[in-house]
Amino acid sequence: DPEIDIEAPSVDAGEVAGIIFACDCGARLWAPRGASGSSTICPKCRKSVKAPGEVPPPPSRHQICGVCQWKIQPQEESTACPACGVSYHAECWRENKGCAAYGCSQVSVLAAKEAAPPDLDAAPTIDPSFTKLAEPAEPSHIEVPLLAGAVIASLLGVVAFGAPAFIVGAIATGYALVRRGRRRYLLATAAVIGLIGTVGGLLASLYWWMQLSPKELLGL
Repeated sequence: DPEIDIEAPSVDAGEVAGIIFACDCGARLWAPRGASGSSTICPKCRKSVKAPGEVPPPPSRHQICGVCQWKIQPQEESTACPACGVSYHAECWRENKGCAAYGCSQVSVLAAKEAAPPDLDAAPTIDPSFTKLAEPAEPSHIEVPLLAGAVIASLLGVVAFGAPAFIVGAIATGYALVRRGRRRYLLATAAVIGLIGTVGGLLASLYWWMQLSPKELLGL
């Protein structure tokens, strides 16, 4: 504006270009180019005055990987060194085995962890399942129950055609074939009682229910 007579402040030649604006009190103010949207104090009324124009957006700042020197995008997985704070791509951090900054305590920290020898003083861990399998199994004392069951089944077989005695005798015979030890004779005794109870119960039931005597069964 040729009618405005204002003396610009003493600045470098590169900053002489600017904008001239007026305060609400009528004072004429000057601001360098690029200061749009910034605030200053009017020397006349001592009020805060905002230079016309919009505040330029701050330049975007990208983190640079300390290994590959490429930008780290927001969507990329990154790792910051816990000692010096330098940012890295997560893959670059792993491939470099740690920090790449000279003198940092995290240089080759991953390699040191991989090469660490095992702690020989630590107590060895034992798999509980292995310990359980290694323990000898306690034999189940089934001989006495089978012997008692053979006696009871033989009594019941008198009216049941010897079926209960046959079942118990068969079980006792099976155990006697696979068991070892001094108690095996009890299984053999239970098997014999079951056999006798089967035959006796069959004959007794035929006579009781069908009135058939042993002589009639044998055809005598």
